[in-house]
Amino acid sequence: MRRDPRRRGQTLLLLAAMLPPSLSCREPSPDPQAARNPPDAAGGADTLRPPPAIDPEAPLPPPPDPVTPDEGGPGPLTLDQIDLEGLPADELFALVPRLDSLDDQRAVLEAVIRRWPDHHQALVMLMEVTQSLGVNLAIQEGRRAESFPYLNRSAEVARMLMAHDEPLTESQQAYVGIVFYNEACNHALEGDSSLAIDSLRQALELGFRDPILWDDPELDSLRDRDDFRQLLDQYRGQVAAPEADAEARPLPEDN
Repeated sequence: MRRDPRRRGQTLLLLAAMLPPSLSCREPSPDPQAARNPPDAAGGADTLRPPPAIDPEAPLPPPPDPVTPDEGGPGPLTLDQIDLEGLPADELFALVPRLDSLDDQRAVLEAVIRRWPDHHQALVMLMEVTQSLGVNLAIQEGRRAESFPYLNRSAEVARMLMAHDEPLTESQQAYVGIVFYNEACNHALEGDSSLAIDSLRQALELGFRDPILWDDPELDSLRDRDDFRQLLDQYRGQVAAPEADAEARPLPEDN
């Protein structure tokens, strides 16, 4: 991530493009579940598809009618209406779409995972929600440090997903790569260079290819390390240099 408000957007916009529209870090929505893709016939859901392209000339659709219990749909909930300790995990998970607040969703999903650690869809949603909460803070001036716990938790949940028996989809794998890149930035800013290199290596192994890697100031503490230069050299073909006409970007010179 970039701290410079004029340039930080490259990775954040890449992440936003992969988030469901309601979780976009560019314009958080009060209804973060409204745009999720419905489960397929097997009960799964690919919640990481990019939003469809918008035709600026097309007329706006009419707003949907509100759903109320009398019309056959459950109404919204707040966290104080939910018994986090008393309800079974499957019932808690079913309540997540009725919560408007991302932080309320996070609390319920954490309760689900505590009781059902291998709930694949709950892990995917918790990874998304914590990443979105972290990104929403990171793009605000002076709040970068507040984003660390959310972004680091997102990476922790991503590792739980990778250890799961159910394989990740291609879009989920790309998303996890971005999650690990943001974790690498956190570690670099905190002075944990070895951890930052480990997270960055995992991001690259999952296909991370944003050229922000070449000059992101949040990674400046790593640029004199041999293992960082080796990573850049190893993945030079995957992570193109920012200049479109550059055949190769020189690595930092050894001191």
